[in-house]
Amino acid sequence: MASITYRYTASGEVEFVASRDAAQRYPWHLHAAHWVSGVVLSGGLVLETRAEARYLRTGGYFRIPRLCAHRLFLEPGTTLLAACLPTNSSILPYDARLAGLVRKACAPLALGARAEHLARHLLHAQPPEESTAEPPIQTVCRLLLDDPATPWPLKRLAALAGYSPWHFLRRFRRETGLTPHAFHLLCRLRLARALLRADTAAAEAAISAGFTDQSHLHKLFRRQHGMTPGQFRRASLRLEA
Repeated sequence: MASITYRYTASGEVEFVASRDAAQRYPWHLHAAHWVSGVVLSGGLVLETRAEARYLRTGGYFRIPRLCAHRLFLEPGTTLLAACLPTNSSILPYDARLAGLVRKACAPLALGARAEHLARHLLHAQPPEESTAEPPIQTVCRLLLDDPATPWPLKRLAALAGYSPWHFLRRFRRETGLTPHAFHLLCRLRLARALLRADTAAAEAAISAGFTDQSHLHKLFRRQHGMTPGQFRRASLRLEA
């Protein structure tokens, strides 16, 4: 049976996403605070960035830097495990505690020792080299990440970066691969996920994260994650080391 589960540490620093036997499409997005280490446990997928497209089969590993726009296309029957890891943290890419968390994250997949062996290698990967955005663009990204619920008109963001709206829009897309509006929505979705994990009602999470209403959150959440906010909350489980 097709399933998608989310497992995360109590601090929220590390998240594992397990997708089993699901034909899944993840539209263009990026990770503002994490880099991603992933492995195809069965099947195949296409990973596309602004620079290239790669096809990965069973046993194929991939790394995605922080702030790298990308999208994923999973073939039917594909099982994928991805770890979202912090770039600046006391947690190293590999330690005994995280190895235990990988085992727990693999448990719902029930794929046996070989898949678990592949999954453990996720934590051997070193963070990929990041492309450093211009300081004004970094400042805007941090602002949107720290305060996503606030409305941030394009003109105001451009003024904070010291550019005209047209130049700001062009530079922001060049540096991140996304428009400021798309990046802002991803930051709001990130906050909504954190609120849902804290058992916040979907309607309250929507308003707190800056969405117009619950319907607005529902529409964008389903488009980005392939599930409703309620389904995400039921699919999420905190991991204890």
